[in-house]
Amino acid sequence: MKKLISALALALCLVFALSACTSTQNVDDVITEIQKEITITDITEKAASLIGADGGKSFKVGDNVFELYKFTDTAKLDEASTGSMVFNLSGFGEITVTCITKGKFVLTYTVKDTAVENAFNKAIK
Repeated sequence: MKKLISALALALCLVFALSACTSTQNVDDVITEIQKEITITDITEKAASLIGADGGKSFKVGDNVFELYKFTDTAKLDEASTGSMVFNLSGFGEITVTCITKGKFVLTYTVKDTAVENAFNKAIK
């Protein structure tokens, strides 16, 4: 009986530990958190499915455009973790973007902005 109770307690602990690691954040949640740190404008929905993402939005900080995507495809996240990604868009060909990642989120940009990177990293829970 003690073994059964111990096994059930261990299983319950594992469930709590795994659920704590699973983020339910979506792109809108991350944008909201980024806005708490910096001023962003021109928030626009992106056709994220064209690049295999689950959701995406672009926004501007000053004159610079950033794009935020959420991926569940681990291969895409692994590629993004190298600092760049290649997208194949019908009619546009191959496009290489510079990016940073945290969790399941990828932030792409053409001009590096430390304040945006810091806000992005802080926004991901």
